[in-house]
Amino acid sequence: MKKSKNSESEITAFIGQGAVLKGTLSFEGTVRIDGNLEGEITSSGNLIVGPDAVVEADITIGSIYVSGKIVGSVHAKDQIVLHNTAKVYGNLFTPSLIMAEGVFFQGNCQMEENIKTIPLLELPEKAALAE
Repeated sequence: MKKSKNSESEITAFIGQGAVLKGTLSFEGTVRIDGNLEGEITSSGNLIVGPDAVVEADITIGSIYVSGKIVGSVHAKDQIVLHNTAKVYGNLFTPSLIMAEGVFFQGNCQMEENIKTIPLLELPEKAALAE
């Protein structure tokens, strides 16, 4: 069977259990995290957060599949999938949310048909709001 070069289901990077990373993670394709990551994650691809993973980050992503723990905001262009072992402490922004029974979620969720990447700290000017 022939593999496609840029298959979205193919994992392009793996952060294993016991690994600890601090900083900004940017990638294309699909990344799986089973270790600890603190900082920021930005990609139009897919992120898999394994059951033992702890991610303390603001995340802007295409799609995310969570079985572990996330502390921070998640902005997903396509979808957020929370498996039954997921623990999320933060706000979710996505057009599609799938949440299994047993998920722990503390935060707010905003769903829109076409979520655009939302800048984390930029606010509109007061003059623009008055128009």
